Amino acid sequence: MTHLAGRGDNHNNRNNQPRQSTYLEFLGTHPPTFEHAREPLDADHWLRQTESKFGLLECTEHQKVLFAAQQLHGSTSAWWANYEASLPAGRHVEWNDSKAAFCAHFIPVGLMQRKFQEFMDLKQGRRNVLQYSEAFNHLAQYAVEYVNTEEKKRYAFFRGMNATLKERLTW
Repeated sequence: MTHLAGRGDNHNNRNNQPRQSTYLEFLGTHPPTFEHAREPLDADHWLRQTESKFGLLECTEHQKVLFAAQQLHGSTSAWWANYEASLPAGRHVEWNDSKAAFCAHFIPVGLMQRKFQEFMDLKQGRRNVLQYSEAFNHLAQYAVEYVNTEEKKRYAFFRGMNATLKERLTW
């Protein structure tokens, strides 16, 4: 763990490698911990928050695994230990592999499909535009391929708006 917390001068290291963040820097972002999920979306929320912290740092894929694993407590920490033990000796887990294993264990596939469908079915209904926008932005995280450009996002947002408001916006 000492090597995770060290703060050497990483700007000009011997191998001319890019700077890598330390575990202390990661902790400085106040990452969430995860002990158990009261609701299945708690695991998804933890994962998204943790990934947003990585966006603030310069981490290798393996560092992401090491740092995130330290945020698991209780039964989730036990799950991680079992997952690691099931891997071939000496194999370093990459972030996408550990993320996929985490999702497979803690987030039911049906739930993610249901949230995707909620996004696809989202209509403004009786909501004002701000309320509709909040619901849209929340559910859009489950349908990234439909909002990954501004054009797609505008189209999806417009698709769910009330007909009278659509008419006023298109003249």
